[in-house]
Amino acid sequence: MTGVALSWMPHAVEQARLERAAPRIPGLLEAVSAAREREQGLNVDSGDLQSACVEEGHSLWSWVKREASSDDRILYWTRLAVTKSLSDRLINERASREITLECLDRFEASSRGRSQLSWKADHFRLLISGFDPFLLDENIEQSNPSGLTALRLHDQVLQAQNGDVIHVQAVIFPVIFQDFDDGVVEALLEPLLRDDSIDAFVSISMGRDAFDLERFPGRRRSASAVDNANRPSGGSENQPSVPLLRREALEGPEFLEFSLPAERMRKAPGRWAIRDNRTITSLERGTFRLDQPSQLLGQTAVRGSGGGYLSNEIAYRALNVMSRSDSKIPMGHIHTPRMSTFDPVFLDDVYDQIKEMLIRLP
Repeated sequence: MTGVALSWMPHAVEQARLERAAPRIPGLLEAVSAAREREQGLNVDSGDLQSACVEEGHSLWSWVKREASSDDRILYWTRLAVTKSLSDRLINERASREITLECLDRFEASSRGRSQLSWKADHFRLLISGFDPFLLDENIEQSNPSGLTALRLHDQVLQAQNGDVIHVQAVIFPVIFQDFDDGVVEALLEPLLRDDSIDAFVSISMGRDAFDLERFPGRRRSASAVDNANRPSGGSENQPSVPLLRREALEGPEFLEFSLPAERMRKAPGRWAIRDNRTITSLERGTFRLDQPSQLLGQTAVRGSGGGYLSNEIAYRALNVMSRSDSKIPMGHIHTPRMSTFDPVFLDDVYDQIKEMLIRLP
């Protein structure tokens, strides 16, 4: 049964690209080989298999952070290779569907940084997020500056402009609509906000020709681009769709406003301009700059400031969680400049300028 593709197995479409990616990304073949060797040491007959799957994911996250944090693609593709190898082993050992999926889910969460979040006492507790590479059928070598920034900033201590000391924790999200429908953002943020465990959350993704602080994320999906599983958003410019939250339509206003200190963040020095992006698109008015909240009355979201894809959606979902809690913390989304070819200088410059923005949060 080795290599069998089951309809219920996650990541199959993404895994199918690995053969094309491996020879074109320096260091990936070696990283995959080393990770598979570690994974073969995992006892799939263990009575504590689920804990072992968490530890396997944590080991991968820690290894990439330590050894390969200059290239976010190593984590993305190595995770997929280990997921495939691990799922094949579990199937061959005749593990049940439920046990297999639970193990893969725990490995996925821990290899993305989500299962080991903790902050230093008496520090400003900042959580940031990046995204996987995407649009890989157009460019298999694609990197994502947001993922690299998350990897490099994870567990760093930064000196804020106001004298506070910031401790950064980071996670990386999949570019998969179904994961968002299943509540991956809410599952992360709801307990953190409920328990007053963070002081700020900033999501980051790759965007346009400069930095954009996306002031007004919208509720609906309208992007024509598919996700990394080659699934469409379900919405369009003419018929934007409401995403799901755990099988129910996502409830909330059509637009929400971020709580980032935009004026301070826009002063961060660096290679690119930093825009306070207030442009939205609604069914009723088309595309316009939103200056007054009264302009939102009667409007149906097509695109938020961040667009109609998952970068807009993560910002909306995060703010929606906060609006339903008793918390009020700096929260919002940064779009980085877009890159196509892997460019270490470009990535370093993005990282440096984002860090300058983040030290202006407190």
